[in-house]
Amino acid sequence: MLHTISGVVLGLVGFLFVYLLNEKGNINVNLSPKFVIVFAFCFALTMGVFWEFFEYGADRIFGFNMQKFRFEGQDGLVDTMNDLIVDAIRCISCMCIWPSIYQKTQRHLI
Repeated sequence: MLHTISGVVLGLVGFLFVYLLNEKGNINVNLSPKFVIVFAFCFALTMGVFWEFFEYGADRIFGFNMQKFRFEGQDGLVDTMNDLIVDAIRCISCMCIWPSIYQKTQRHLI
């Protein structure tokens, strides 16, 4: 559930970051919509990777079970890969929706 929501939210944060830089900043930058989408996708996945680093560190340093070890000696690879795949799928699905929202807002601003 966390990774489903984070894929959407972090993708939106990356999208808005570049959108605001592109549209509202004092710097004259014209970035293509494709670049904005790719940046938002990469931003969301990078934040997902950093979260997995945190889970790994918490498991190793503090003895938590954030990576869902079920058996002795089992590593958290399956959990990590499932989390990153869910991040990517949700972010891709939102990247298909956000360009249409961007175009609608552009029409209202003109």
